[in-house]
Amino acid sequence: LPLIPTINDDEKNIRETAEFLISLSTEVEVDLLEYHNTARAKYRKMNKNYPAAQLPDANRNVTEKIRKIIESYGLKASIGG
Repeated sequence: LPLIPTINDDEKNIRETAEFLISLSTEVEVDLLEYHNTARAKYRKMNKNYPAAQLPDANRNVTEKIRKIIESYGLKASIGG
């Protein structure tokens, strides 16, 4: 599950995602993938605007909180895949 700050990392969205996943199977394993802006430098080298430049990098404390929320639904979750 890619986690993109300000886009899909709010608690309501995470809980709804967990509810959806648990409806599929309790055996679902969730890999939490933190957003990073590594591509920004590549865009700069190509003299192009990076469309996600305004997005902050993921915060590990927020990701840990998300992992705990997902696990509270009985799902297995890990950070980084």
